[in-house]
Amino acid sequence: MNTNDGYSLLSAEGKKLVEMYLVGRQFKNAILEEEMIVLPNGTNSSTVLTCGSSKITFRGNQKLLRIFPFIVNKAFACEVFLKLLLSQRGFDIQTLKRQERHNLFVLYKNTDAVFKQDFYCYFASKFGKSATVDFLENEIEHISNVFVKWRYIYEHIEETNSVNYGFLNAFCDYLNELCQKMILEEFNYDVSKNMR
Repeated sequence: MNTNDGYSLLSAEGKKLVEMYLVGRQFKNAILEEEMIVLPNGTNSSTVLTCGSSKITFRGNQKLLRIFPFIVNKAFACEVFLKLLLSQRGFDIQTLKRQERHNLFVLYKNTDAVFKQDFYCYFASKFGKSATVDFLENEIEHISNVFVKWRYIYEHIEETNSVNYGFLNAFCDYLNELCQKMILEEFNYDVSKNMR
């Protein structure tokens, strides 16, 4: 149970959406981008280098690769955030669960025109002309089954495609911000102050 100020005043629907958001946020933040690849540097100091779209941290004496959990957790967070946004707009969450269960593209296709327009504008402002509608929808389609395929990656490693984790991370950040804003506007509850 959440004891933050204002939580107890929320409707049952508001509490459900806040709890969905908090679960999504925990998966989103489970592995930070700069903790995905850690290489030894023999010291306790930490240096983060950006190589293309990858961040590599040099620290300590161990090599740590957390690429699979980073991708699986981000994809699941995107799923939870999309389901939260859709359920807030009247979609039945049980029906959403039956529609190809974890498919991000199916969930995205169920969003309304306002969501899609805001999404395109956000990514166009962030990435410029290369962020066309076709490009963005292809990226979402490409990551649509990442959660399903990558959580048991050892079972079909040869069939697994690469993932644009820079896009996945940006998409997850966008959905996170949108959910925070929606909960604040709809329920006057600031989830950024909730430390869970």
